Amino acid sequence: MSTTTTTPNAKPRAGEHTKGPWRTHDALVLFPGGGGCSLQNCPSPEANARRIVACVNACEGLTEKELTDLGNIAAFLDKAAASTGPMLVDRERLKKQNAELIEALGDGIRWVSGNGKPLVDELQIGAYNKIRTLLAKHGR
Repeated sequence: MSTTTTTPNAKPRAGEHTKGPWRTHDALVLFPGGGGCSLQNCPSPEANARRIVACVNACEGLTEKELTDLGNIAAFLDKAAASTGPMLVDRERLKKQNAELIEALGDGIRWVSGNGKPLVDELQIGAYNKIRTLLAKHGR
């Protein structure tokens, strides 16, 4: 992070913000070294003053570009989180469906091999082997 600093308590150069730490007193935002501004005519003046001061002090040392970039990253992460919600729902649906299919395969193998007679039909033997392979693959 690169920052341009002035000496403590000095007035900011053109284009710079007033360095921190900022403080509040009621609806006043107070700058180090004197001066400040009033938010008395704003809605919720004391709460807004506290929020502004908290934000400015938390961002001390960051350039305006770095703050903008952080905002862009936050927006990207919000968008990514919103798009993963449906995927998580779909994942849960697929897990349930997978469990149901594995259960059905278990029923199928019991049915194919359950009559006590040897497996003689090629289709029957093939189905039996496929089902056993799939069940083994999924730990059943």
